[in-house]
Amino acid sequence: MSTDTSAKGVVAALFAPFLMALGFILWDKTWNKYRGSAFGLNLFKCTFASIGFFILCLSLGWTSNYSSSSMTTINESSVFTSQNIGFLILSATIGIIIGDLAWLEALRLMGATRVLIVDTIKPFAAAFLGRIILHEKVNSIAYLGIVFTVLGVLIVGLDKELESRQEHSMEQQKVEIQVPNAEDEPAMDHPLASNDGNCLDVENTVHQRLEVSNEKISVHAAIDISMDRVTRGYVYALLNVLLDTFGALLTKQHGQNMATWAINFIRFGSSGLMMIFISMAMRVRNRYQQQKVRSSETKMEYPPLTIHEPNPTLNTTPWYVLPSMPYHAWGIICLGVILVTFLSALLSNYALFQIALALAITLGSITPLYALILEWPLKGIRPTVKATLGSMIAVGGVCILAIWGS
Repeated sequence: MSTDTSAKGVVAALFAPFLMALGFILWDKTWNKYRGSAFGLNLFKCTFASIGFFILCLSLGWTSNYSSSSMTTINESSVFTSQNIGFLILSATIGIIIGDLAWLEALRLMGATRVLIVDTIKPFAAAFLGRIILHEKVNSIAYLGIVFTVLGVLIVGLDKELESRQEHSMEQQKVEIQVPNAEDEPAMDHPLASNDGNCLDVENTVHQRLEVSNEKISVHAAIDISMDRVTRGYVYALLNVLLDTFGALLTKQHGQNMATWAINFIRFGSSGLMMIFISMAMRVRNRYQQQKVRSSETKMEYPPLTIHEPNPTLNTTPWYVLPSMPYHAWGIICLGVILVTFLSALLSNYALFQIALALAITLGSITPLYALILEWPLKGIRPTVKATLGSMIAVGGVCILAIWGS
């Protein structure tokens, strides 16, 4: 592998997370605002992006121009074998369908900050798998760059996590302040302390105490539910790390000499088809259940019931159906797909075949650094001193990888 090729791979690996961070900001709150599911977003982005990849395949070809070992033209029949295509579909199944669904569900349950913290495990998992399975040797100095990069990203993530916890604590204090404490009321002002014998005052006081108790119980129940969501979110995020890393490994093993857009077309196209099939199967199943229930209700002369029908007043949608959104919202989602699933995926796959697996995934994990920079002009959120220090450490690690990573 030439130095020039490695340099191009490093540049591609560095630019891909920038596009991803920009796409995440465009996606922020838009999909959740209209109650779209993780499955629905994954279905749409895979199907929409695969159309673009197919156009590139028809325009630019399905294979790389030349093999990495010689200047001979590549025979497509020797590249697109049933084994290679099968393993690419497998990598799409575990990396895109299952892995991305776990990742999107983790984002929904606990937010982007915690997910990005878990993502810092990916470089070490990639270094282990690359060494054991692909026999890739990484410069010992480059390992130091991996540690610095991951450490810097982790500092940035933890700083953002601390800010979100402080905001959550302030909101919780506001809720507690708004809930009155009946036990602290003066006894002389309490209706039960009066001797006027008004039973209505006594009854009202009892109801007030019950309402206060119910409000306090609802606050604690909400905290318990929040902790349960975070725990499940960490499980999904860790599952995504393992599946995504192994999917990248299979892609590098069986995508040799294929054009990066051809690899993405096979992976995202097969994922989109599988999810379309799942969505159609769920629609048929739902319709069958509706007809079965209506038939039984007609015989029993009960009023008809509806199963899994979208409720327009609550704006909810079944998980296997795309949400109903206005055109401008779909435009934002499409732009995010172009940045995240199309352009970023092209650059990431290109880098995957130019540099070691561990380096490609490490450089691809610096999305929080770009998000930190982009949030200032786009959202007005200024980075803290701690986050700035973490960014400087991560940039130092990236510099080490860029110089000694090849």
